[in-house]
Amino acid sequence: MITSQLPTLPISPLFPDIKTGLQQHNRLILAAEPGSGKTTLVPLALLDQPWLGSDKIIMLEPRRLAAKAAAQRMSQLMHRDVGDLVGYRVRFDAKVNKGCRIEVVTEGVLVRRIQQDPELQGVGLVILDEFHERSLQADLALALCLDVQELRPLKIMVMSATLDQTSLAKLLGSPPVITGAGECYPVQLHYLSRPSQEALVPRMARAIKQALAEQQGDILAFLPGVRAILALEKQFASFEDICCLTLYGDLPPEKQNRIFAPAIQQRRLILATPIAETSLTIEGISTVIDSGLANVPRFDPGSGLSRLQTLPISKASAEQRQGRAGRLGPGHCYRLWTEADHFGRTEHSSPEIIQADLAPLVLDLARWGVSEPAQLHWLDPPRPAQLEQARLLLQQLGAIDRQHHITPLGTELAKLPLHPRLALLVWHGKRAGHGQLACRLAALINNRDPLSAEAREQGTDIELRLQLLELFEAGKTALVRARGGEPSLCRRVLQEARQYQKLLQLPDQPSQAVDAAASLLLIAYPDRLARPQPSANQVQLASGRRLQLPQGDYLGQAELLVVPQLDAGQRQGHVHLAAALSEQELLERHKDLLEEHELVQWNGERVETWRQLAVGQLILSQQPHAEADEVRIEECLLAGIRQAGARCLPWTKKSRHLQSRLESLRHWQPEAGWPAVSDEQLMEDLGWLRPYLSGMRSLKELQGLDLATILLSLLDWPQQQELDKAAPSHLQVASGSRLPLRYEPGSSPVLAVRLQELFGCTTTP
Repeated sequence: MITSQLPTLPISPLFPDIKTGLQQHNRLILAAEPGSGKTTLVPLALLDQPWLGSDKIIMLEPRRLAAKAAAQRMSQLMHRDVGDLVGYRVRFDAKVNKGCRIEVVTEGVLVRRIQQDPELQGVGLVILDEFHERSLQADLALALCLDVQELRPLKIMVMSATLDQTSLAKLLGSPPVITGAGECYPVQLHYLSRPSQEALVPRMARAIKQALAEQQGDILAFLPGVRAILALEKQFASFEDICCLTLYGDLPPEKQNRIFAPAIQQRRLILATPIAETSLTIEGISTVIDSGLANVPRFDPGSGLSRLQTLPISKASAEQRQGRAGRLGPGHCYRLWTEADHFGRTEHSSPEIIQADLAPLVLDLARWGVSEPAQLHWLDPPRPAQLEQARLLLQQLGAIDRQHHITPLGTELAKLPLHPRLALLVWHGKRAGHGQLACRLAALINNRDPLSAEAREQGTDIELRLQLLELFEAGKTALVRARGGEPSLCRRVLQEARQYQKLLQLPDQPSQAVDAAASLLLIAYPDRLARPQPSANQVQLASGRRLQLPQGDYLGQAELLVVPQLDAGQRQGHVHLAAALSEQELLERHKDLLEEHELVQWNGERVETWRQLAVGQLILSQQPHAEADEVRIEECLLAGIRQAGARCLPWTKKSRHLQSRLESLRHWQPEAGWPAVSDEQLMEDLGWLRPYLSGMRSLKELQGLDLATILLSLLDWPQQQELDKAAPSHLQVASGSRLPLRYEPGSSPVLAVRLQELFGCTTTP
């Protein structure tokens, strides 16, 4: 039996329960603490189970590094080469030989495998490891696996060290839940005595120096991102008594592997992102220094933009990080926050599906034949606003139709392990004869900028990066460095670009002109066309949103830009990568983006009509338009009149007098139905004026109107007859004079008359 060949770890006593649980059920939850050995021992222990037969086990890991490390460790335990009994599949890399029984894969790999084989033939068990991280792809993988179970009895096991078991158990239909402890070496916690306002890098440097002085053994320091890691690496690289190493996702594999190399004489300081939080066991760590922070992408469905926010980690993540110090013996964990702050932190991290760009998810669902996510089972269903934004983008890219069904183009894009935008970029690039250039653009966008942070401040032009790649490819590494480039990142980008070329079956080609870059990018980013605003050092996107350019960036002088890489920012978004596009190129090659608008607007005095050529809110050209829609002109003129108020109308003594008489009658005879003609009521509903505005466009043209006649026309014939009786305009007095009456609504009429003209008058109205 394989179990007898395995080392004894804290997870080992749970093997009988795990085997029985999977024998009797198709779903199982395993919650075991860090260091228990669940990742490397459980899959091996299940290989000889009768219910598995000759089928495979697929285990999901959230990160490529963890997937490879798990496969290597299991292969070592079984004294086999990687790929023979246990192999791995990650993006652009695989070691899986014939007869391989366990495949450790990243989540996107499993999703694509299910899409290609909806029944997962030959797979008996899917294990979702470190599920507490709740990545978007992990949630999708679980939803699809549950759907596969509707077709056949696939077994599913969800594993994690820190997991919200209640909601997961409810989703899975109350399966067995098996819990176990890890290696419980005590880890002493050290908190800050009071909150610190010091910047992260100097605060972390101070803590590292303290730990170096107070503790023995290797140190693992958790930082939110690469920028802080590189800043600290510079500070500690010159320390003679320590070996300073870094660990992050974009680090070349050969540099990542140094972390797992055999022990060296020097004491190690490892500066890592949250990539080292789970799954990986780094030998020799006795002290953890935790910044308590993580860089988390936050997607805004309103703007369609993402921002990278540095946020406090959850208690569960802090526990995972702390556990790295207690794998081999008692350890220490320095937390760069106060104990009071710790109690206020959330229990678990927010699932990615709540805050992510859902375009890849929606395309995968459409390929699966699901137009509404509610048709599948989710721990946290996708949010409606994000879904709508994703659907709009995919429709704009041509990947789905208005009924949210996948199109033939969408099917092609979904096969590529790229965001739909980048998939369209390389697919279209191949068809347009610019395949190699498109693959390099996609790889540049998908990786860290090969320009150093200092050089990046000089400009955002993606063509500068393409030129760096060409220099590196030509072996001119010194020139790459002289221009501010990082050769290791150039190598990584080119390697990834060649992987895309291999997927698309594109041969290596001679260097292509980079002036096609902007036009290619606009295919994938039709919503990211922008016009520079040189005076403000900004660009305005077609959506109307404004973003900041680096000071002095020469792209600020371009006619138009395409902005494939940006962030929404807290108050002001920033452009990271852009390409210059001429208006002529836009008009010639991207006519499908152009929109003709008839603009009817009020300038304060008159209606102006224009014909505009635009992309979103970017106006490319504008010309006077004499044949604009008359109804829109009339509505605009009415809106202008309403804005100017009743005083803009051509009032005369006669028309004001008539207005007062009618308003007085409404006051005296409320039941008689006299029309409302006060200034406020006339402006509230200007329908009474509409019949007289034909051909007019300005306030000046209104001066020819006869308001008295227009107001009289509001009365029916009986009211016109009654008007002079009930509210006569004049009164004849005893002297024979015909004198005007003055009306004020709410008061009695007033007759201004000399007393002697009333001699002989015996009655009054």
